Amino acid sequence: MTELPDYLIKLSVGLAVAYIFYFVVLRKLTFYTWNRWYLLLYSMLAFFIPFIDVSRFVPEEKLTYQRIDDSVPRLNHFLRQVYDEAALASSPAPEEPVDWLLILFVLGIIVMTGRLCLNFYFYARIKREAQLVSDDGIMLYHVDREIVPFSFGKAVFINPTLHSEDDLEKIILHEYVHVQQKHTFDNIWAEILCILNWYNPFAWLIRYSIRQNLEYIADDQVLRHEVDIKKYQYLLLKVTGVPEYRLTNQFNFASLKQRIIMMNKARTPKIYLARFLFLAPLIITMLVAFRPDPDRQQMISGNPFVLHGGGKPQPYLAQLNDSYGYCAGIILDAATRKPIVDAQIELVTKGSVVKTLRTDRDGYYYSDLNAAPGNGRLLYSLKLLHPDYRDFVSEFHAGDFNSGYGRVSVRFLSARKDSTVRGFYYAPNHQQFPKTAESEQVNKNVKKYLTSLLPTYRAEIQLIADFKKYHPFPKNVLTRFKNGYFDRSKELVGYEGVTELYLDGQKATYEEVNEAFRSSPFLLSDTRVSKEWGGDHTFAKLKYLTFPLYKDAPPAHLLVGNVEIKDLSAFDIAVLDKDAYFLDGFRQVFGVGSNIKPAKNEIRRVVLFKGRLARYYDPKLEKVWWIETRPENEVFGRPDLAKK
Repeated sequence: MTELPDYLIKLSVGLAVAYIFYFVVLRKLTFYTWNRWYLLLYSMLAFFIPFIDVSRFVPEEKLTYQRIDDSVPRLNHFLRQVYDEAALASSPAPEEPVDWLLILFVLGIIVMTGRLCLNFYFYARIKREAQLVSDDGIMLYHVDREIVPFSFGKAVFINPTLHSEDDLEKIILHEYVHVQQKHTFDNIWAEILCILNWYNPFAWLIRYSIRQNLEYIADDQVLRHEVDIKKYQYLLLKVTGVPEYRLTNQFNFASLKQRIIMMNKARTPKIYLARFLFLAPLIITMLVAFRPDPDRQQMISGNPFVLHGGGKPQPYLAQLNDSYGYCAGIILDAATRKPIVDAQIELVTKGSVVKTLRTDRDGYYYSDLNAAPGNGRLLYSLKLLHPDYRDFVSEFHAGDFNSGYGRVSVRFLSARKDSTVRGFYYAPNHQQFPKTAESEQVNKNVKKYLTSLLPTYRAEIQLIADFKKYHPFPKNVLTRFKNGYFDRSKELVGYEGVTELYLDGQKATYEEVNEAFRSSPFLLSDTRVSKEWGGDHTFAKLKYLTFPLYKDAPPAHLLVGNVEIKDLSAFDIAVLDKDAYFLDGFRQVFGVGSNIKPAKNEIRRVVLFKGRLARYYDPKLEKVWWIETRPENEVFGRPDLAKK
């Protein structure tokens, strides 16, 4: 699931809740001004609610243990299951798949923006043709065409020949209310709302409700001036049926029947203002439903993290010292990604099996594990015994559990008879529970937690499988496929938007990296690429170098005419901030290697290499500084400067 549809779905849900609450709870109340601000502010708030992470304020463990997770499930969990099932059911996408959803979304916005611009054009044309007859704070225009009276901004437009003087007084009073209360802002926001949510019927319903409620406000203010209600309602009927101008506040806005009903309705008692208090639990419920999955709370651009792709898990020690100890996991077939049912797993310590576990129909296993105090060095291991799958052994110390770490994992196991399918191991963040927690509830919550992660892991494995299918022989150093980065060995090394790429110490795109290594060998050596793990167990940074960090001493003939020994007292060390330099024989590059800038009082010798000598170290350079802070015999690859 990508970030855009995730956000748009949450926004759509927020707008749907906003409209349903208004329609069911607020629509029939005569608190028109309160309703105005509700429709305006809540429709704006809906754009920001998906970005609010309630787990920053309420720990996930508290939500889970207090069973809020059962009452208000994550929307993310449901969406990821839907996307995962759709991905598995459909054929894999080719490289660089066209994002039709984004294209359709943008095209809709363009069309709707064009519609808005067209409405502005029609309004500007009418204003040019109209005659300004009054400009006393509110501009009054006479229009020589058959129009419905309307207002926009601080201007009111009428055709006086179509109405009697008594009718004109009521019409102008109605439009003056729109102008004085700045209802044009509401109308423009309603149009913007529909531009950004053109696909969402609830956005259009909110737009209609905003416009309708503004007419309720104007009607109510007119009737407060002792206008005969029946004559006013008859006036509304007389101007019905004339074409509208969508941007404006119009005297004969549709739904006259509902307007007349609201005019005749008794005023709602103020006690009913308490209904607006129901907004608080409604918003809280949405915040809880929109909270991200625990393993994705630090994700960037909606990409799932690579936790581990095989190998032995690394221990993690939590801060909590008085936690409930447990181990749990899910095991699945790596080829089919289906649960391995009724698999036997032994829990072993001191060479003896202390418990035998079996996976359920979902491939899930669980065991309480409360180690004895003071015995934190006690070693436990989990061992799979299955005739069809390769064994795994997971080892951990009892102290890990006492400190709150539950050994949780999701494993995709390869079959013994199939050497073509690779196994995968994921170690998601554990959940902590009080030591007094009930075993049954911990078991239930941990299973729900691990199950919620499966769509992400399955999608990642599907991504790897698709890449290997479409790119059996990758030609580039770094290939972007869908939202992942793969190297020439077909390993998933990062995600777009998650992994930062550097080339010679500067941020770069994957295209720039590929161009720099267009003629390089199949696999880059460790001296040309370094990988920095992030806190999420995926590569946070990939750093590429087009030059070596060190080289043996150059041939003597390259030194002739290409060496300048500098006066140390006159040397400006600030040049090292922008020029390339070697320190004691090693190239210093931002973010790579030691990356040290010496203090001036530490420097023993400063030499400038030029021309062919500089290009010996880096073909792109015409000069490079050689800085020495150590004795000559301790400088790696030191040229024989005496023969320069």
